[in-house]
Amino acid sequence: MKKIFSCVLVVVMLAALFVVGASAAERSDYLNYDNYGEIAQVERKSIRLNGEKDEAYDAATPIMIATPCDEKSNASTASGVAYMVYDSQYFWVFVEVNDSTLKTQATDPLNSKYTEDSIEIILDWTNECLNIANKMPYQARLSHQGYISARLGQSGDSMYGSVEDGGTAPVTWLNGVTQVRADGTGYNCEFRIEVPTDVVINERIAINFLINDWTEQGGTRYMISSASNKAGTNWDVEKFGYVTFHGVPYTADTTVLYVALAMVVALVVGLGTVVSLKKKAR
Repeated sequence: MKKIFSCVLVVVMLAALFVVGASAAERSDYLNYDNYGEIAQVERKSIRLNGEKDEAYDAATPIMIATPCDEKSNASTASGVAYMVYDSQYFWVFVEVNDSTLKTQATDPLNSKYTEDSIEIILDWTNECLNIANKMPYQARLSHQGYISARLGQSGDSMYGSVEDGGTAPVTWLNGVTQVRADGTGYNCEFRIEVPTDVVINERIAINFLINDWTEQGGTRYMISSASNKAGTNWDVEKFGYVTFHGVPYTADTTVLYVALAMVVALVVGLGTVVSLKKKAR
């Protein structure tokens, strides 16, 4: 009888370990994420795209952008802080960039991409860490001169400007405004990003902020990231931080429920087997 019970116990333990192991493997890439907190939902009328920090942003958790992405970027003094909210249709981001020497390397600012001081956001609405050309993740950028550029996927086609400013390949899901601060300490950028209709609210999304800081002499780009692990230079989405839409957070806690359920089922089956064998023994 003791041998039978021991065998059942071993089966239960192995089943639990299998479930835990499978769950851990499924989400292991996310263990290094920086948790940036929840995105609060605000009333649409409470926020306007004007480059000013509306009171609606007070509900946001500040995200620091201060990690040099590589050795040379340690020489940069640029930094920033981002605030995010959403109104069920748009994802609003306000970024205060600290950079006292604003530089433009681009011959055509409208088509500048990263070749001037700017702030960019890379976000993965699916949170699947996939890089699919012209689909995912989204890259949205605003320069210190207020020019928009974007891309979908690392190898996707570049887009420039909005429909309103007559961009050569306009970005239809992004708009933004930049204001250079009068005190010479930097500039503020406000993004309005249309949320895809297939995004499940209450789910977390991978996101990274990157400041492009060109040297005063030009020719060298420093990159400052929000990710503590220096992500941002090569679209390593699995290393990005994440935010959660306000509501029931999307976490790995559900795997604990699955593990507990599997253990209970296995235990019930095991005990049933023991009882059955015991009756037969009689």
